[in-house]
Amino acid sequence: LRVFRNTLTISLYKLFYLFPLPILLALLLNEIKNLYFKRGLQTVLYLPHFISWPVVSGIFVALLSSTGIINNLIKSLGGDPIMFLMDKRYFRSVLVVTDGWKGVGWSSIIYLAAISGVDMSLYEAAKVDGAGKLSQTWHVTLPAITPTIIMLLVLNVGGILEAGFQQIFIMYNPIVYEVADIIGTYVYRVGLGQMQFGFGTAVGLFNSVVAFILIISSNYLSRRSTGRSIW
Repeated sequence: LRVFRNTLTISLYKLFYLFPLPILLALLLNEIKNLYFKRGLQTVLYLPHFISWPVVSGIFVALLSSTGIINNLIKSLGGDPIMFLMDKRYFRSVLVVTDGWKGVGWSSIIYLAAISGVDMSLYEAAKVDGAGKLSQTWHVTLPAITPTIIMLLVLNVGGILEAGFQQIFIMYNPIVYEVADIIGTYVYRVGLGQMQFGFGTAVGLFNSVVAFILIISSNYLSRRSTGRSIW
C-alpha cells in the first residue's frame, strides 16, 4: 500500500505541476517574432531531453549535494545546508523539478505544432473585434488546441502508475524509500532481486489493467464534460 500510494502521489504531482507547463511554454514561444532567437531558444529548451537520466542525476547531485552549488549559496547567505536528495521532505520536489527540466521543452513541440495549424483568419477576426494578445490566446488559440491537450492528458492519465521508473531508480536511495519507492522500483528489487518472478508478473499485469481502466475512464469523462475525446 505504501508503494502504491507513493506511485500515485508522485505521478499526480508531476501531472498537476508539469502538464500545464509545455502548453504555457508553447504559447510563449509562439509569440516570439525573431526567428533566429526563437530557434536558438528552442534548441536550448529541447536539449535536456537528449541527456540520459544518469547524466541528469549527476548534474543535479553536483548542484544539490551538501557541498553543491545550491547549498554553498545557502550557506553564504547564512542558512543551513539542505540535504535535498536525502531528506524525505524535499525528495519528491526534486523528482518533479528534474523531470520538468528534462521534459517540458520537448513536450512543448506537440503544442507548437498544434498552434501552427490554427487558422490565421481567426486571429484577424479577433483583432477586428478588439481582442488583445491575451484575449486571442484565451478565445482562439486554447480552444483550437484543446483536442491535442485532451489527447495528451488522457494518455498521461493512462500512464499514471509508471511515475518515472528510470528517473527514480537512478536518483533515490534507501533513506528516502519511504516516500520514493514506487511500484516499478519495488518490483525490480523484490521480483528480480529476490527472484520472485511470479510476483513481478502479477504486478505488471495489475499495472496494465489499471492503465487500461484509467484511459477508458478519462476518455469517457472528457467526452461527457467537453464533448471531445480520443475516440
